[in-house]
Amino acid sequence: MKKIRRVHLYLGCFFTPLLFLYLFSGFLLTRDAERQKEPADAESFIQKLYWVHTSQLYPTRTESLASAELESVDLEGNVLTTAQPHQYPDGTPVRLTGLELPGGLDNSITYFVRTVNDTALTLHTSSGTRAPVDLLDKLGDNIRLNPVDPAGHNATRVTAFNPEANTLTTESPHSFPDGLEIDVSGIDLPPGLAGLLSYFTRSVDPHTLTLHDAADNTAPVDLQEFSYDQVFFEPVITEGNQSATQYNTTSFKWLVYAMSLGVLATMILGVVLAIRTMKEKWPVWISLGAGATVPFLLLWLGQVSPAQDTPNPAPPSAPDEKLPPRKDLPPLPGKIGPGPPKDLPKNFPKDLPPLKLPPGK
Repeated sequence: MKKIRRVHLYLGCFFTPLLFLYLFSGFLLTRDAERQKEPADAESFIQKLYWVHTSQLYPTRTESLASAELESVDLEGNVLTTAQPHQYPDGTPVRLTGLELPGGLDNSITYFVRTVNDTALTLHTSSGTRAPVDLLDKLGDNIRLNPVDPAGHNATRVTAFNPEANTLTTESPHSFPDGLEIDVSGIDLPPGLAGLLSYFTRSVDPHTLTLHDAADNTAPVDLQEFSYDQVFFEPVITEGNQSATQYNTTSFKWLVYAMSLGVLATMILGVVLAIRTMKEKWPVWISLGAGATVPFLLLWLGQVSPAQDTPNPAPPSAPDEKLPPRKDLPPLPGKIGPGPPKDLPKNFPKDLPPLKLPPGK
C-alpha cells in the first residue's frame, strides 16, 4: 500500500503542471473556441494556447524578408547597390518591380541573390549559377550628334558617356571642331541632355568630346548617371524559402502521451486506494457510476431538435391548378367578347384599319 501511495504521489507531482496547462487551455477554448488557420495567425496568448493544446507547438512569428530599394548599378562588376542593408542570404529568390529597370533585367523573371556586402549584391539566373546577370547600360542604341550645319561634317552615334568627366564617346571619329553647333537625337539620352536644345562641341580626342551650352562657355554640360527611382527587390516566397517558422513537435507529443498514461495510472491508483481504504464501498461505486453517466446525460440533453418549418400561409398553386374566380375585383368597362367591343367612349375612332399579323404569328 505504501508503494502504491508513493507512486501515486510522484506521478501526480510530475504531471500536475502539464495537466494544469491542458486543463486551463481546455477551459479557455471551451469558453471561447477561437480558431486560426495557421500558427502564424495567432497573436494573443490565448490564441497561442490553442495551438499548444491542439498541435503541441507554441507559435512564433518570424518577420519576412523586406523589400529593398535599388540605389545604383556598377556595370563593370554587375553589382547592384541598395539604399538600405538588404539582409538577403545567398540564394534568396527576388523579382524587381519598377518602370526604369537596369538594362539586362526583366521584371517577369525570378533572380537569385548572391551577397557582396550588406548593401551590394549580384543577381543570377539560378541558385547554382556563379556567373551574375550581365547588366547593360540604359543608354539608347541610336543616339546621334547632328551638326546644325551639315556642310563638311557628318552625324555620329554616341556609344557611351562618362558622368564623372562629362564626356561622350562616339562610335567613329567625330572630326568635330571646337565650337561646332549640334543637336542630339534619340531615346534614352544621357541624363543632363535634352533633345530640343543645341549644344557646342569641344574635342577631347578623336572619339571623345564634351558638350557646352555656348560656344564660349568652357564648363561642359553636367552629365549624370541614370537614376533608378522606385525600383525595388521583392523577395519571392517559395517552398524552399519560407519565412514561417518550422516546428518539431515530436518530443512534446511524447511528453503529452506520457502525461496521458501517467494521469490514467494515477486515476486508477486513486480508485484502488479509495476501494482499499474505505470501509463502505458503495459510495465509491456510486461516484464512479455518476461520473461516467453525467457527461453522457448532459450531451444527450444538449441535443436540440431542429425547429419545425412554419407553413406558408399562401402556398403557391400548382401550374395546372385552376383557381376560383376573384369576386372582389371591380368590373371592367364595356363588354369583352367576340366581335367589336361595345360601350366604348364616344370619341373613340371607328375607322381603324384591321391589325394584320405576319404569317405564323
